[in-house]
Amino acid sequence: MEAILAIGGIWLFFFLVRIAFRSLGAATKATVDAASGKKNFAESFSDNFSGFGDFKFKVEKQTSTEGGKSFDSFVMQFKGLFPSNLNNRNLSFIFNIFDDTDEKDPSVVMCPIPGFNEGSTQTFQFIRPVGPIQENYGYSDWVTVGVAPIEFLKFPKKGKLKLKFQCCITLEGMEPQFKLGGVDDQQDIIRVYKQEIEFYNNETGYLEISEKRKILDETIIQFGFYVSSVDGEIDKKEGLIIRDWCKEQINAAPPTKADETKLRLNENVKEAFEAANKHEISISDIVSNLKNNATKVEKYEALELALKVMQADGKADQKELDTLDKISLEIDIDPEEYKKLREQSVATVDIVAEKETSENVGTIERREELARVIGFNVNDDQSKIRRVLLDEGKKWRSRVNVSDEKIRNNANNMLKLIAEARKTFLND
Repeated sequence: MEAILAIGGIWLFFFLVRIAFRSLGAATKATVDAASGKKNFAESFSDNFSGFGDFKFKVEKQTSTEGGKSFDSFVMQFKGLFPSNLNNRNLSFIFNIFDDTDEKDPSVVMCPIPGFNEGSTQTFQFIRPVGPIQENYGYSDWVTVGVAPIEFLKFPKKGKLKLKFQCCITLEGMEPQFKLGGVDDQQDIIRVYKQEIEFYNNETGYLEISEKRKILDETIIQFGFYVSSVDGEIDKKEGLIIRDWCKEQINAAPPTKADETKLRLNENVKEAFEAANKHEISISDIVSNLKNNATKVEKYEALELALKVMQADGKADQKELDTLDKISLEIDIDPEEYKKLREQSVATVDIVAEKETSENVGTIERREELARVIGFNVNDDQSKIRRVLLDEGKKWRSRVNVSDEKIRNNANNMLKLIAEARKTFLND
């Protein structure tokens, strides 16, 4: 099973937390900083702890606004004095969500976005490292420690649900490996907190396999094979990524529908593979289906699979990157959101065309390539380009000494491109 993802390296966390916390004010920001270890508790809280009470857990649905758009999130909060058995330890808070509407047959809530699932499955999981806990410290008011972006969650069924939120507290670096919300060995879990809330889900659930979802499954599989075939061949590793995605859908299907789902997806894979080999997959049909029929989380699910397919062979062909860049815009994905998702995938592969040095640096094509790869527009003014190059330079320099050789090499290649862009675009 893949290692549980620590939150520090997940791009989407920073984006969503910025949205979720924007409306909470400076006081809450200070306590969140304390929870993440950015400040020690003495800097964030008063030394007077009388009346703190027991350590308590609750969940709220909150709406925040960013750029004129509203975002709903579940925020997981704690208040009170830390229990004595948590003192003087570096801790991790691990959050899961279950649907307990049918208490005899509970289900998990899923999320396809990296950093908000277990890694080995799409089961929702959010890990928050919390710095060393000193004795007689706590939260004087409710503090947000975990967050779950509702628009990226996949619920089992449509309608009124009884959701159970669970927080397991463990030692940082010794987090047990969860699968489908459960763990075989409980010995590394120090404490468990639970809270139930009611929630109405407007979308068809993943256990309710509608005709619309069947079409989307077929579309997502076609999308994966289309990206795989863009560079002229379908690599075996790319096919295995699509197969694993299909297994996830089969495992998520109701037991009575598992065999039917398996047969259907196998047929979808066979047809898409044959069509991709003949270059007969219609990208316009894929875009139309995703744009008109998919929810936001389903669009990200499709993009996430495509990015995994792209990086399966350890290379990111420029044609594959260009294709995904274009499609993300056509299906109405926010460019900044997609840029971060793309960057996370590209960080671990070799960028084939992007690291090749062009003999005609001043050509229009090379200028456009540099701008696209680094993240600005060729028509931006010099002050904006300079600011982007500074920010990107800082980001990639921070990765040149990491242990992962591919990330390290890619960082060095990106720094070369940034240097080239300075010479090309700036009059320094």
